[in-house]
Amino acid sequence: IVGCSAAAVGWVLLLFVPGLPFHLLAVLVLATGFASGCMIISFAYAKESVPPELAGTVSGLINTGVILGPTLLQPAVGWMLDRHWQGEMAEGVRIYSLAAYRAGFVLMVAWAALSLVLLLFTRETACRQTATGPGVG
Repeated sequence: IVGCSAAAVGWVLLLFVPGLPFHLLAVLVLATGFASGCMIISFAYAKESVPPELAGTVSGLINTGVILGPTLLQPAVGWMLDRHWQGEMAEGVRIYSLAAYRAGFVLMVAWAALSLVLLLFTRETACRQTATGPGVG
């Protein structure tokens, strides 16, 4: 919850606080990226939440979710950029405004917020297998 919240707040600060000094911007980008790494905990959490014989299946499902984010967000950010493009070009390349980039990258904030909301529906496993299957416990 802390990592997901920090990532969401980091994205908000990066997108909506104008004129950040370079050094602060660099620290904020690094902190947001570091906080985004909290997603790796979902593998252990999911494995502890299902019977042991489903550990491989749930790991594959979590990995699918991890890959789904970039798969959906990359074209979605591009789509948002194109929607907000004002027709400016330089040497055959589209030039996007700051508002277009904000509109595109606000999807990162939405994704982090969705992750946080879904995370709030989970229960702490205390690093223990909470689900058992046939022949276990």
